[in-house]
Amino acid sequence: MRRLLAAPRERAPWYNATGVTAYVTAALVTAFALRAIVAPGQGLPVAPGMVALDIPFMVAVAIACLPVFVTGNTIARWEGVVFVLYYVAYTAYLILTASEHALLPQFQSFMLWFVVPLTVLTVAVSLYREYGLRRAVASQ
Repeated sequence: MRRLLAAPRERAPWYNATGVTAYVTAALVTAFALRAIVAPGQGLPVAPGMVALDIPFMVAVAIACLPVFVTGNTIARWEGVVFVLYYVAYTAYLILTASEHALLPQFQSFMLWFVVPLTVLTVAVSLYREYGLRRAVASQ
């Protein structure tokens, strides 16, 4: 606990991320609990499309935000471009799904086998680079 309180300005992004996560989790648990109290025996309906795409996409974007939190809450231009491209890809997926377009399977394959690994690699490299920079600063 002392370590967490030692440098509050440096750790502010982590406090923010942790606090927001705890708040949202508590809100979801409260919503599910109230639903169970009001209508016992019935679950909360979730559309299959949300389970298949929306929720995993939100989790992926949250993970992609980790380097932004670690690098002092600054978004580089290339990171901003990546987030805009994610938004465009997500919107394109929604349009292709709604119109039942013939290119939907190819688009899904492209997203799964190219964009997802590229995102994981980018997050890993960004975190590793930031870790190296902080380690170099700490050793000086």
